[in-house]
Amino acid sequence: MIEVLLLLPAIDLVFVDCEIRTVCCADVPRGSVLVSDGVIKEVGDIVPPEGAELIRCQQGDVLTPGLIEADSTLGLSEILLEPLSNDAVPALAQPIRAHLDPRDALDPRSTLVGVARSHGVTSVVTMPSGGVVEGRAVWMDLVDERSRYIDTAYGEPSALSAHAGQQGGQAYGMSRLSAFGVLRNFFEDVVYYRRNKTAFLRNDVYQTVVSRPDLDAAVPVTTGDMPLLVEAHRAADITRVLNWANEAKIELILVGASEGHLVAEEIALAEVPVVVHPFENLPAQFERRQVRTDNAARLEAAGVRVMIATRSAHNAGNLRFVVGNAIRAGFPEARALEAVTARVAEAYGQEALGVVQAGARADLVLWSGDPFQPSTEAKLVLIRGERQTTDNRQRRLAERYIERLEAR
Repeated sequence: MIEVLLLLPAIDLVFVDCEIRTVCCADVPRGSVLVSDGVIKEVGDIVPPEGAELIRCQQGDVLTPGLIEADSTLGLSEILLEPLSNDAVPALAQPIRAHLDPRDALDPRSTLVGVARSHGVTSVVTMPSGGVVEGRAVWMDLVDERSRYIDTAYGEPSALSAHAGQQGGQAYGMSRLSAFGVLRNFFEDVVYYRRNKTAFLRNDVYQTVVSRPDLDAAVPVTTGDMPLLVEAHRAADITRVLNWANEAKIELILVGASEGHLVAEEIALAEVPVVVHPFENLPAQFERRQVRTDNAARLEAAGVRVMIATRSAHNAGNLRFVVGNAIRAGFPEARALEAVTARVAEAYGQEALGVVQAGARADLVLWSGDPFQPSTEAKLVLIRGERQTTDNRQRRLAERYIERLEAR
């Protein structure tokens, strides 16, 4: 258990004598971190201010930034076998769904939030799925439902999501030819709309195929104010997307990239970050026939900024185990924490997150050991400097039925 010393009514919070993995700078083998007003104020050798709450780390404890799930439907999906509790995949006919905004259905009180948080995940990027242009992505902090931040747990959309591979083809015309044509033409229309909006609204120019809300949602992508997530797995599809994004001057984040290792140098040269799930090791689909379990490691070795994700809602809490498997397959351990913290925050435009340094937001996890070892536990979780519970529905159910079995 954590030893907590209450000297006076707590004003500040100080982690004392911890192994600190800063991500941004050199690790601190034994140091302290001062948290005040939701922000990290000092890191290193600290004299605790009077009245602070001291959390004395035990031997082996590790303090890190909170983990971030880069691609999820958490908050949009609850019970898989109950369709009315799943808002992540709308049954729409149109391939362009840029207007879809997760905030219209997002539930920050989802029972899945506590499960992920208990494993040190403090934020997720959540978005709908389906179509060629799938909808907007929103950053959500996994605060407890009793938190003062529950009603502001998520903010404005931080990205737009699309699919240029097999799933995109299935959404329109059953072919990549039609799907990619729709994607390219849509963004050409967005640029035209942006430059001629007044005339467009007066009906003085040609009308685009898609609706005004779809065009409005995609404008920030064409101005460089928002990245476009594009899922692609075949090496040929990845190359095609890279070339198109470069021509269209679109800030790109690749998702999936199962065959990314075949074109790793191209991705690195384009300076495009990639979200991967390192468990992929079987050609479950034709477009992933050359998938490798060391794909993430090979991309990283080529100079690609790799982000690791579960790409799930129900399994978001497994993020640290997924990272552990990536390390087993050769992903450099020194970069593993960065791949689920600072890189994700940077890719989605979240400043001062994902690091342990003065001025950063205090999203912190105190672990009982190496966070990527299965036996390690998250002992304490802070989000926005506020202490969060690690209790969750799964744990309560397990305890209830264990008690019943023991009573027999």
